[in-house]
Amino acid sequence: MNASASGHGDCRTVAVVVAVQAAISLGYFSAMAHLVVHLRDDLELAAGLIGLVLALRNLVQHTLSLPVGALVDALDPVRAGRLACLLRAAGFGLLGTVSSASGLVVAAVLLGTGGALFHPAAQSLLAGLGERARTRGYAAYTVTLHAAAVLGPALGLALLNAGYWLVALTSAGLWLLAASLFSLLRRAPRVPAGRGAVAGVRTALRDRVFMGFVAVSMPAMLLVDQAAVVVPLGGADPGAVTVFACVVAMVSAAVQPWCAAGSRAERPGVLRAGLLFAGGGHLLLAAGAAGRPAG
Repeated sequence: MNASASGHGDCRTVAVVVAVQAAISLGYFSAMAHLVVHLRDDLELAAGLIGLVLALRNLVQHTLSLPVGALVDALDPVRAGRLACLLRAAGFGLLGTVSSASGLVVAAVLLGTGGALFHPAAQSLLAGLGERARTRGYAAYTVTLHAAAVLGPALGLALLNAGYWLVALTSAGLWLLAASLFSLLRRAPRVPAGRGAVAGVRTALRDRVFMGFVAVSMPAMLLVDQAAVVVPLGGADPGAVTVFACVVAMVSAAVQPWCAAGSRAERPGVLRAGLLFAGGGHLLLAAGAAGRPAG
């Protein structure tokens, strides 16, 4: 394949992956921003049960991330990405149509499994591009994610007027659209599964520095993921939840270019500052919830 054909193929891959990112991120953030309010108000679930359902999704996704990430090449990134989108479409569809605890558990497992498959699949496709296309592709991929994180909650709020069922089914439709977009990509040659994937997992587990960082960063990841749970469980209405989610996304997007410039993100002080800001923000949320009258 000549350089021109290769460059054209790289541009096609970037365009498809970014379009997929736009569809799935809008679907994800529109539904997840208002999920807790739906579980709290529409289904009248207790806070403990809501927390268990959401924690199960996180547990499944992050537990599977390491082994699935090591096996994506063997599964083929295009096929893995399509499967991930179908699983998440089914999960979001269930969220909008079931009310039983068992149905919500199935939805959480589907969402977690789909998330574990999607991210390494999409990133593997970008990693296989030429250097110039890869850099631009990752940039566009990240910018699209942040834009959707700002727009998604507002889209969900607009659809919420008809009911959460419409939010969830719209999200499912966007994930189905993403699954169809993967069919525009040529499947990569399959890499035989086996020792290579297992060795990759073992290498990660034996890396003490990496595992130490994982242990230290886990509380920070919990802080980030659970902010969207704390706010609505504190009694906020859908409008306030939307404002909170959009502002958090905008501030996060605005800070990242500053962190990237001059390799600031590599400085330990920046990481410490980020953790302190996250902890301080949650203290403010806790104080606000404690000061709000019950009922």
